[in-house]
This record gives sequence, C-alpha cells and structure tokens, in this order.
Amino acid sequence: MEKWKKLTIYDPKKKKDRIIEGKKGETYEVSNQGRMRKWHPGEKNPQILRGSLIRGYKVFNTKLTNGKGTSLYFHKLVAEQFLKRPSMDHKFVIHKDYDKLNNATKNLKWVNKAGLDKHHKKNPNILNMERPKGLVRYSKLSVADVKKIKKQLLKKNPKKKEIAAKFGITHTQLNRIERGENWSHVTI
Repeated sequence: MEKWKKLTIYDPKKKKDRIIEGKKGETYEVSNQGRMRKWHPGEKNPQILRGSLIRGYKVFNTKLTNGKGTSLYFHKLVAEQFLKRPSMDHKFVIHKDYDKLNNATKNLKWVNKAGLDKHHKKNPNILNMERPKGLVRYSKLSVADVKKIKKQLLKKNPKKKEIAAKFGITHTQLNRIERGENWSHVTI
C-alpha cells in the first residue's frame, strides 16, 4: 500500500526540518513507492511529478530559501522520509537491485562509504559494460561524461570548480583530464 508523507528537508539555520513549499504555496509529498506529488492550494487532486534525470537518477529540481536552485534525488528523499538511518556514517543510499529508477523503500538501503564501494563492485551494469581499452573499471565518469567535460573546457574562461562539482570529481581530476594525463583516449 502506498503511503505519502509531506516532503521535509533539514534547515541548518533553524536546526530543524522544514516542509518544502513552492512559489505559490504548493506542498510536496513523497511516497514509499518512490513517487512525488505536488498539491496546489485549493485543488483536490495532486499532480504527480516526473522529475528530471541526472546520470540515470530521478531528481526533483527546486529553489532553496537562499534563492539558489538545487536538485534533490528521489531515492535520497524517499530514504530520508521512510528509512531509519543506522548512524551518521551511513550517508549514502543504494538501490539493492541496481535499478536507479526503482525508488521504492524496499529497494533502498542506507550504507556507509565501505558499503557503497562494496555495492558498486558487484554492480552488473558496470561489470557487463563494454569499455574502450585503458578505461578504469570503477570510474565515476563515462566516456560521454568526459566528452562533455572536454567540450566545456574548450570554452573561453571555463568555470572549472562548477564543472568538477557537476560531474562529482575533484578539481585535480579535472586538470588531469584537461592536460591529457587521464582519459587521453577520449577525443571530441
């Protein structure tokens, strides 16, 4: 049976959870089946949100109280609302069946860094992937990601810090890609 909870997010300024609201007073809910919906004030039927995709994960795009936009991952929102976190070291949420779109609570689990690494090493999607010669087996980046990075680096005055953050890599790794020390086999 699908259960819904109002979407809350931790507010570090007030040191407590706060309900997420839209610009026009809309409220958001998340379900134990991995779905999200938006309630418009005065309406009786909610709108189911499809979300966007980032690297195959469903995300909910919103603006924070400081006016900056952010993307919140559906699976992490579901886990935060429905699953007990064993400890503060358990910062990561994995998909037990390796399906990034299956965000039901029964498929999610809080893990620590060691648990995340162990889970990734068994991922059939990675183990069965065809790789060009010289590609690192457990890389965060795909060939498509590196091509996008290299295109962005060719622009005038690229914002390296933003590029690195967008792809989840360090500034050092980005510099190595730019110099051709890493991923030199990928061309654009």
